[in-house]
Amino acid sequence: MKTVHADFSQISENGANVAEGEIFIKKPGKARITYSNSPMEIITVGTWLVQYDKKTKGTTYIDLKSVPLYFILQPNAAFREYVNVLGIVQSASNTKIIATLKQNKASDGQITIVFGENPLRLEGWIIHPTGAKPIVVNLRNVKMNCPISDEVFKFDDPRIRDKLGSTD
Repeated sequence: MKTVHADFSQISENGANVAEGEIFIKKPGKARITYSNSPMEIITVGTWLVQYDKKTKGTTYIDLKSVPLYFILQPNAAFREYVNVLGIVQSASNTKIIATLKQNKASDGQITIVFGENPLRLEGWIIHPTGAKPIVVNLRNVKMNCPISDEVFKFDDPRIRDKLGSTD
């Protein structure tokens, strides 16, 4: 899996909110998640996962190694190198791998990654935060190993741009 482009639906931990949008992944290290019903956008920038609110122009930087997406973005996603596999559940239609990130504390929760079979494809994931209900992400219209321009992953932090622009 070198690239993934898909539509997604995300059911929040309270089960009431459904977010939809588009996800782009290009290995190594690039991801962009855009929401169709929210001003929020998620982009990887170097070693950071950036949550960007287009409405308020607010940005939050999170260490990419601390989020489940990290190991998927590695050149060769070797599960055992980045995660502790707690279990594998196989059915006729899919395989679910239940894991925790090695860098995180056990209290950070678990992730279940869902792969479809014949052909093998990423179908989604479930984040199980400790003490909260799961967050379910389902992928659809999945295109794997398709060309994705690097332009998709560009991010211009408006805070930095505004500071630089104000000094001219």
